[in-house]
Parts: sequence; structure tokens; C-alpha cells
Amino acid sequence: MVQLQIRQALVGAGIGLVMGWAVALTVSGDAWWLRTLLIEGALTVGSGIAFRSRVLLAGGGAALALVSLRALLIVAQAGYLFVAFGSVALVLLGIATVLALSRDRYEPAAQSVRERLARWD
Repeated sequence: MVQLQIRQALVGAGIGLVMGWAVALTVSGDAWWLRTLLIEGALTVGSGIAFRSRVLLAGGGAALALVSLRALLIVAQAGYLFVAFGSVALVLLGIATVLALSRDRYEPAAQSVRERLARWD
């Protein structure tokens, strides 16, 4: 049986190989690779959930965060900085409001999720 750290390192290296080119070309400013990285990140998050892999979830989440940041910078470079920050602020405010109003309903479910995630690789 392969140790957990070795398996996680191999999965991380695989994510780096698969998404590395898309990350490099997205940062350089190519919009086609931005969409490609978005799809790869979403598929990686879905695979992480299906295979119960924290490394896949972290890699996919990082890819989605990079895509979001790059898209925000593209909007800012176009001169619509107020639109970019205003839309992000409204989304975050909406999410915070929903979470604050329904916190009591999510607490038992959160405990269940924490217990299940403790058994993931």
C-alpha cells in the first residue's frame, strides 16, 4: 500500500502537469486558456468530490480562484473597475447574508460534513 503523503504528492504533481500549461498561458493573458482553465478547474473539483481527494479539491479550487482573479483583472483593465468591485461586493454581501440568516440550519449538517471529510485522503 502506498503511503498517503506519496499518493497526495503524485496527485499534486499530476495536477501540476495537466493544468500547468493552462495556468501559464492564462496568466500571460490569453482568453482562450482562461476558459480552458475554468473548465479544468471545475472538472478537478468534481473529480475531487467523486474520488474523495483533498488534493484534487485544493488544486481545482486554486484553478478556479486564479480564473476568477484573472477575469476580475481583465474587467479592471477594460476601465470598468467600479463594476468589478461592485459586483464582487454584492455577491459577497449576498452570500454572507444567506449564511448569517440560515446558520442554525447548517450547523448540524456542517458537523456531519466535518466528520465525513476527516476520512478523506
